[in-house]
Amino acid sequence: MSNFNEISDLLVKVKHIRKRIELVHTNLGGEVEMEWLSRINILKNKYSVPVGYGTHCKNKNAIFLSLAFKPDSLLFYVKFDEKKEYPDNDHAFTMSEVPILLKNIGDLTKTIGSMGKYD
Repeated sequence: MSNFNEISDLLVKVKHIRKRIELVHTNLGGEVEMEWLSRINILKNKYSVPVGYGTHCKNKNAIFLSLAFKPDSLLFYVKFDEKKEYPDNDHAFTMSEVPILLKNIGDLTKTIGSMGKYD
């Protein structure tokens, strides 16, 4: 949620631990048109640090689309059941959805492929 100047300033301040830094692209709006997943690559190229994706998208399929941008990590919310209201209810996965989510992430990551030495 930070702008490029704020990120640059932060990375200067923590340059002594830069190898332990990972940025996380996220947007708290929750709407698909606000996800701007292409920023994952912009952040990777601009700062040369790992960049993850933290989903707050109401369309939970956005996490699968993010895989095309090769995030270094995925952050998502988990709730115990569908009946109770949680602070991150709209974009949280239920406990029963997590095994299927993880299998799909693993399978779909393979569809991206690799160009081998050209990557």
